[in-house]
Amino acid sequence: MIDHIKNYQGLTAILLLALLVWPASTFAAQAVPAHDTFVEQGSSSINGAQETLRVGDGGKYTSFIKFDLSTLPTSGMTGVNIEKATLRLFVNEVGTPGSFELREVTSNWNETTLNGLPLSLPTLGLSLGTKAVLNSDLREYILMDVTDQVKFWVDNPLQNHGLALTPLGSVKIQLDGKESDDTSHDPRLDIVLVSVGPTGATGAQGAQGPQGVQGETGAQGPQGIQGETGAQGPQGPQGVQGETGPQGPQGSQGVPGPQGVQGPQGATGATGASAFAPVGASVATAETGNAHSSSMAMGTTPLASYGNLPTGGPTVVVDTTSIGAGAKALVFVTSEMLLDGDDSVVGRMSFEVTGPVGFATVAPVDARSLAGNAKASSSGVPRVRETAVALVTLGAPGVYTFTAKYRVQFSSQDNSKRVTFLSRDIVVSVSP
Repeated sequence: MIDHIKNYQGLTAILLLALLVWPASTFAAQAVPAHDTFVEQGSSSINGAQETLRVGDGGKYTSFIKFDLSTLPTSGMTGVNIEKATLRLFVNEVGTPGSFELREVTSNWNETTLNGLPLSLPTLGLSLGTKAVLNSDLREYILMDVTDQVKFWVDNPLQNHGLALTPLGSVKIQLDGKESDDTSHDPRLDIVLVSVGPTGATGAQGAQGPQGVQGETGAQGPQGIQGETGAQGPQGPQGVQGETGPQGPQGSQGVPGPQGVQGPQGATGATGASAFAPVGASVATAETGNAHSSSMAMGTTPLASYGNLPTGGPTVVVDTTSIGAGAKALVFVTSEMLLDGDDSVVGRMSFEVTGPVGFATVAPVDARSLAGNAKASSSGVPRVRETAVALVTLGAPGVYTFTAKYRVQFSSQDNSKRVTFLSRDIVVSVSP
């Protein structure tokens, strides 16, 4: 079963407990920043309300992000329940391509007070990896694996002081922050959870059967013939040691005794709850479809049918040849909508997946869609932004195409009312 949960701009955390196409014990979750800011070295300026996070520019700028994990399940939750955690950042500007280093922050800070003076800066821990940002990454997402760090925060919640993005070389970039009004592509943690149930009770051990009768010992073989003793001659110098004589033949083995009767088998114990086996390190790819603005009128598409907008797309093409059969695709669909109508009008966006010969096309359905519902308001036409996440298991290695599809849902037909999809994104992350 596949579910989805709405993502409204401005929430501090989202828990997408959607049962996906992986085993029933696997869930997807998403967290957004509680604090994010950047500091300029040696400056007392406070930048927590800025829309972007700056890194580099001659080493001047360092950015900080702290995620709120309080919405993750708390009952029995430990680091072993984290299958995978991915940091997702949106590149807003590339002044000079280059790399930055991701480091753990080891002391507390707050976006409303942090500045670039030495006494204000928090302490940093070891490196969690580096990331190169190219000109081609502009207006695209970049991903970093932070699974081990999120496991540590879950087991040690008081040590969650966030992450630091420190510049390397001449890099100069800007990333979208949580205050961004233009794209709303704020930093995210995409988390795959594995539920672990208690082990079932061990069944009682069956009674041991009686021991069989021991067989008789076989007869010992005859000893070899001893040579005659030679006459003793005069003692001379010690001679060279002679070779060892041959060993006598081994006697035949006795007949084995009969095997004892086997005792009755004990009752089988109850089966404990199974836990999903974690997958090893993954090779991830991610792409974002082009954004468009287009409208769909009520009545132009039947109630239960998905179709294309006049501008089509967006579409993402992924090649799984290097990953192998059975790859998993984590799909994010996002749209900002203008809804002209009362609360009976709903705009929906899903996706279709096609692949190599033999792969059954994944059709767009409401269970893998985002939905925007217009509420009648005297303030004008509502404008909402929605996100949905779904997990799809792919087939044989090859090229797969993910295409956005749309429909308008309504209680009573009225062709004068429309749903306008202002921007539409597809992000696909593929792993073994």
